[in-house]
Amino acid sequence: MKRIWKVGKRLGAAALVLTLLVCLAACGQSGQEEKLVGTWDAYYGIIGEESDGFDKGDMRLDLSNKGTFNLASMGDVISGDWSYDGKTLSLDYGGGYVFKMSVSLISETEMTTQAEDEDMLISWRKR
Repeated sequence: MKRIWKVGKRLGAAALVLTLLVCLAACGQSGQEEKLVGTWDAYYGIIGEESDGFDKGDMRLDLSNKGTFNLASMGDVISGDWSYDGKTLSLDYGGGYVFKMSVSLISETEMTTQAEDEDMLISWRKR
């Protein structure tokens, strides 16, 4: 009986540790997403062979905590759903079109995104 009790305690402890690890992993993920929530203004970009600075408001990316986004550029606004897996920001425009960018968080208020094809790099500042 003692042996069954010891095995049961070990299994219970293992289950508790596993639950805590899952919770910590989930908390870390939402924390990363929360860092991206807000309004971002592009201030510099490299597209193909061209590079240039942006004036505040020329290109704006709004990421809501509800998982939706608005991307405003040159007077046009595109909307959809967004997600972040800790490395890649995905903008789902609907109709099967998803634009994916790797994200480098430089600080709480600055990030750089690079398109998967590496043809576009944009630096952003949070408002």
